[in-house]
Amino acid sequence: MFLPTMLEGQTVLHPLSTKEHGWVGMMITTKVPLMLNVQYRMHPDILAWPNHEFYASSVLTDGSVSIRSHGDFVGRFGPMRLFDTASSAPESREETSLSNHKEARLVLKHLMKFVGENRPPDSMRIGIIPPYSGQVEVFKKMLTALSNPDAGSPDHFARTWLAAPGRVQIATVDGFQGQERDIVIISCVRSGGDSTGFPAGRAPLERC
Repeated sequence: MFLPTMLEGQTVLHPLSTKEHGWVGMMITTKVPLMLNVQYRMHPDILAWPNHEFYASSVLTDGSVSIRSHGDFVGRFGPMRLFDTASSAPESREETSLSNHKEARLVLKHLMKFVGENRPPDSMRIGIIPPYSGQVEVFKKMLTALSNPDAGSPDHFARTWLAAPGRVQIATVDGFQGQERDIVIISCVRSGGDSTGFPAGRAPLERC
């Protein structure tokens, strides 16, 4: 089989085989990188920092995101909120990984308060993303512990809602790549010193 081919805007005079055509196509598509600079997921306020730090403010937000209803759930924390736990929540080693129990408890405390106050719909999905597998296991154990609440406790609704299967997913960055959630929580785990524990450079942050 032979296919007509365009190479850098000029028609190739001799026909190329299917195999050759594939190689030429690959060379053309990889010669000049193409950046997709319109995003359709993030609230513009969440985009602002990574856009400035990693993409020279070249990423644009599609109009559909700006008019999308975010419900009444952004009132407590806004589109994004950072919590500084450096002085109160040191990390610890879990075999070959790291964890931070105090930080995990802080996350669940805020989640329970959010759910209790806002009564989100059953369709809402929450993601918790730690960089360490040790912290993933800590969160899973704490979430499992919520599954048998006292029916008379004031936080019964929040515990029951969070413990329901599928509503809260906990995984590392690799486990979440390509997915989307209504609320995403990044648990950094490490809180002391200047090191993140990852190789120098921005690649790990860009993947987040």
